[in-house]
Amino acid sequence: MLTGAALTLSDATLSSEMADTLKPSAVTPEVTVGTTPAELVSAEADKGMGTWVDSFGTTPGTSNTDTNKSVKIHVPAEAKKIAGETYTSTLTWTINDTP
Repeated sequence: MLTGAALTLSDATLSSEMADTLKPSAVTPEVTVGTTPAELVSAEADKGMGTWVDSFGTTPGTSNTDTNKSVKIHVPAEAKKIAGETYTSTLTWTINDTP
């Protein structure tokens, strides 16, 4: 565990082949992932239908070595790190269909 580490997703933009009149009403431009759920996209009644893509950053990568400056991880210098250790995490995405 890397105490104090934080993953930040920023520069969120929505895209779709759907008409802009159906675009979700709110997009959170930046979120720091933590233990508390964060709402990224929400839509009013009769909005958000179809498929919408919430992208972080505006430049698509073309290889697995490309850097996306809109996806950042910060690990404090004082966080205890073990040489040779591999650190992993799991992001859980929840999609709600609520009134």
